Amino acid sequence: TYIWVIFWFHLNQQKKKITKVHPPRLRGKSMGVFATRAPHRPNPLGLSLGKIIKIEKNVIWLEGLDLVDQTPVFDVKPFLPGFDHPADKSALWVDQT
Repeated sequence: TYIWVIFWFHLNQQKKKITKVHPPRLRGKSMGVFATRAPHRPNPLGLSLGKIIKIEKNVIWLEGLDLVDQTPVFDVKPFLPGFDHPADKSALWVDQT
């Protein structure tokens, strides 16, 4: 029902390396870029989980991806509930801020 999409943040032209960002949900507090979903990363790779709507020939129709139109996709991986859905799911480093 779901699929992981590995993509390139092609519109992020940030040249300077950013290690701290200010996510809106933290109301001005800063956090390390790896603990967020910010597009400002040391590499331009992104990962998004999409819901499969339908598959026609060699086209997969998805919804729920946090990508913009024409985003280059490098690879797709199946969502495997036994591996991608840990029982102790939490974002501890985010919850502690």
